[in-house]
Order: sequence, then C-alpha cells, then structure tokens
Amino acid sequence: MQIITSTVQEPAAQALSFETPLENALYIDIETTGLSAQQDRIWMIGCACFQGDSWHITQWFDDTGNSEKDLLVSFLAYANPFGAFVHYNGDRFDIPFLTRRIEAYRIENTTINKRSIDLYKYVKPFRKLLALPSYRLSSVVEFFGKTEAATPSGKDLIALYSSFLGNHLPETVRTLSAHNVSDLAALLRISPVVLLRRIFGAELTAESARANRYHDAEGVFRQEVIISCVPSRDMLAEQEDLPAGDETLIQRDADASRCSSSLWVRPVTASADGCYFTTDGTHVTIKVPLYCQEMKYFYANYKDYYYLPGQDLAMHKSIASFVDSSRREQAKAENCYTRKTSSFLPEWDAFRAPFFKKSYKDSGIFFEFTQEMKKDKDFFSAYATYIYRHIVQA
Repeated sequence: MQIITSTVQEPAAQALSFETPLENALYIDIETTGLSAQQDRIWMIGCACFQGDSWHITQWFDDTGNSEKDLLVSFLAYANPFGAFVHYNGDRFDIPFLTRRIEAYRIENTTINKRSIDLYKYVKPFRKLLALPSYRLSSVVEFFGKTEAATPSGKDLIALYSSFLGNHLPETVRTLSAHNVSDLAALLRISPVVLLRRIFGAELTAESARANRYHDAEGVFRQEVIISCVPSRDMLAEQEDLPAGDETLIQRDADASRCSSSLWVRPVTASADGCYFTTDGTHVTIKVPLYCQEMKYFYANYKDYYYLPGQDLAMHKSIASFVDSSRREQAKAENCYTRKTSSFLPEWDAFRAPFFKKSYKDSGIFFEFTQEMKKDKDFFSAYATYIYRHIVQA
C-alpha cells in the first residue's frame, strides 16, 4: 500500500463552513474495480481536509492488488477524528461501497457512521434553475466556470489500474493519483452549492423599484415593474438572538456575501408565468408584468346577487331589488362581478386581496397595484420575495 499526499488551494470550499466547521469535514472519493461492492474492491481512497490555509489531500493506494484491507484500516484510523464526510452522490455509491467492504473484512468500525454531506443532494432540486445539462460532477464544475482536465473514464481507469498491477510503472501511478485528486478538487470547487437552498429561499429586501415600458418582439406595447433587491442580512446565517449590531452577525453576513459571490460565476436567470429574475447571488433583479386595464372582481355568493345587463355588473339583492325586474336577472357565477380599470400585478395564491380576473374562466388572478403600494418599500420587498420563490418553485 502506498500513501500519497499533496495540497491544493480552493477558496470556494470555505462555503462548506455554513454546513459544518471546515476542520470537522473530510472530503472523500473512492476508486473501485467495478460497481459491485460484493464482487469488486477499492483500490484507492482519496480524501481532503482543511489544515492551516490549504486543503491537504491524502490517498491510500493499493499498489499490490491485495492491500485493500490495509487501505481500509489506515483510512478509518485517519478519518476517525472528523465529524462529517463530504462527497458527490456518495450516499448512493461511496458510503455503501465502503461499508460493504469494511464488513467483508470484519473490520471493527464506528468511523464510517458520520454525518453525510452529499453535495449532489444540494444540486438536485436546482438543476433546471441552473440550466445544468446533467447531474454529472463535471457539469456542476462547468457551472462554476471551470472545465475539468481530461482524465480517463471510469472504464479506462479500471483498465489502467489493471495494467499497473502488471508493470508497476511510476507514471501510471501518477495518472491514477491525478484522476482522484482532480475529483477531490472538483468537490472542493463546488462546495458553494450548500448555499443554494438558502439563496433560493431567501427573503429579499427591495432597494428600488420602477416601471418600464417597452415593445415586445412582436411589437406589442408592454409594461412591467422592475424591482432591484438584495437578500436579507440573515439570508445565510441561521436565525440567532443577536443584537442588530453584533459583530459576529456582521462577520457572518460578510462571509455569506463572499461565499455567495463565489457561487455565481455567471448570473442565473429564470422565469415563470411571465415573471423573471436574475441573480448573481448578492443582488436579485425581479421583473413582473404590469397590467393597466379593466379587470373583474367576482363575488363568490352569486345567489345573493342580481346581474344588471344594461350596466354589465352584479348588485346585491338588498339593493338591486329596487331595480325594475325587466332590467335585472338572477346572477350566475360567470357574470357576478364588478368591473374596475386600474393597474394590476399577478399573483397565484391570494398574495393580496381582493383578487381580480380578466374573465371568469381565466386561470390568472391579479391584485390592484395601488398608489399606496407604489410608495411602500415593505410591499416591494414582500412582493419581490413572493415572485422570487414562485419562480424557484415553478
């Protein structure tokens, strides 16, 4: 068995501190002779831990083809002080494979039962939002603006290891080691994905809002409201009972902003139901269509109303009973409304009441955008958050 060590620098991995202290984490990646933990074996375990100001990589390499047990024992002893394993899709492969191989040798083990931080699970809900072509680790790395160096495929890697056992060429060891180091470096690089849930679930604070008028691609005149926002100061920090000026919270805010910025190599834009947002992780711009037209408010208890065809509106029977019977009729659900011409903004689950519709069968609902709202920063913050989350969850 060989033990190979090296170091790498990766500032982006600081983001992991929002899940667990860096000194508590051990990034792991294993190389195996196949996919079956019963029939195949592990020939390399690579790990990375934070020491000083860099990431120290240690690799256990089975250079004889029969040192798997020694490799496992040495790795478990090394990993024992750490509280969490960090990996990519390791809950489905690395951890079960390690567990099965440890059990196969009947090695006494408590080390493997640690907290598992599977970076794949942080990415999975947001693949569409991030426009990732696949869930492959290489796709996530490319999102961060880096392209992984060409390394052997899994199948080629197994063949290369098999050839090494026959000739023991040092350059082959370097190639095998480099592949594993590359995977570990990729894990470090994508660590800011642990912030995705917090970022996309953040409360937004509106900094400014303005109306915009334009013609769309078909030449149709449109209006929209553009809201410029920042995530609220406790976006990434857990809720804590700290004074507003507490230096600890201020530092966490600074760390959150820095880590968030490292995530967004390029802005992320998403849309749903005609609404859009763009974010670089520290700023969010929301665009919402503004409708300046007539809308209808439909009364739910239509049996208590008469419809007046001449005025095209519904009126409660307590009042409409004084109208000549020839000028009124029993209201129906589809004509039990009153009309209003104003400015309206979209909603989907009664963000503001009362809600209006263009017609009875129209699925879209809207609320009136009043003059008071136009001057209310708290309203814009709440509405921007509402739109942001609606798009994220679409």
